[in-house]
Amino acid sequence: MRTRITFAIGLTLGLTIAVLTATPVPPGEKPDAFSQATPRALAVSVPGNIRLSFRGEVAREYVMTGPDLARLAAVRIRTREVNTTGEIMGTYIYQGIPVLHILEGIAPRIPPQAPFDRPLDLVVSFVSRSGRESRFSYCELILTDDRHPVTLAYHRRQLLPAIDPQSYTKNRHRANVSGLRLICPRDRTDSRYLDDVVAVKFIRPATAGNLLPPQKKGKKCASRALWTIEKGVKEPASLNGLPLVILEGWFRTGHGRGIKSTGLESTRGYPLRAVITRLFPHSQPDDFFLFAACDGYRSLLSWREIFETEDGCKMLLTVDRGPRGEIRDLRLACVADYFVDRNIWGLSHIQHISLTE
Repeated sequence: MRTRITFAIGLTLGLTIAVLTATPVPPGEKPDAFSQATPRALAVSVPGNIRLSFRGEVAREYVMTGPDLARLAAVRIRTREVNTTGEIMGTYIYQGIPVLHILEGIAPRIPPQAPFDRPLDLVVSFVSRSGRESRFSYCELILTDDRHPVTLAYHRRQLLPAIDPQSYTKNRHRANVSGLRLICPRDRTDSRYLDDVVAVKFIRPATAGNLLPPQKKGKKCASRALWTIEKGVKEPASLNGLPLVILEGWFRTGHGRGIKSTGLESTRGYPLRAVITRLFPHSQPDDFFLFAACDGYRSLLSWREIFETEDGCKMLLTVDRGPRGEIRDLRLACVADYFVDRNIWGLSHIQHISLTE
């Protein structure tokens, strides 16, 4: 007997989750289009043979197995996938573990001689069985919100249309995933999607050493000038002529001390995309940018999160000016982040980092 899907909606981690039950459809009545277009929620267990190792700049190296991952909260995510040449790869439904849930239990290693004592300047690289890598800034995995989480998926099914699903051929992927597939629903393309992930590697990229301000906790400072660092060369940066935008509805909350806003705020500044395009015109999609403050505070952002995610549209370089138009401070504002911890007051330096050089 055919069935009709009925559903209740709940919110978990900012995602809409469907809790579904099946009731009989009377003979002769067609199932509704919604139930056909959106298959019922997946009840699939994490495969027991999965092994995921963690290495690099971690407090200790260890391995998570399928039963370990099964203890973490899973999500069901629909994707619309496009490759780097603009070809439609299909629409799918995945079940998996958000990377945030996994990394919250992995302690980064901060060496005693490290120039910065937080992991906000780390790169996280996912490694496939074949050796391919997909890289992210630590911050974009930990501090962003839960709308479209980067996820290690252990199950995939095609999302089929309501009419003639049996003859549908527009999905390139027909089979289930093998092992863990890294999916990146925030990204414009599938360039950072990765099949058969077996390892996660924490990387501390090389920085410009004494060209960057040393960390001085408790120092009160403001930045009245911006410098770029590229290939060991430090140069003054100009923001003249860049467009200015205003973003509304900023709700600021910190990881350590909680809510900072007294109400929804507006902020005005230069789009970070325009700033990076101006200052580093030859940067590539696999590059990173280290933002440093005059007190040594640091944040690392990836090229792809700036240019290939919707959140990148809400990243600003703001300028606090005095009554005569003079610069009193420069700031990095990642307005779409859930936590404000990678925002920087007293921004003084931006270093371009290529991990391929």
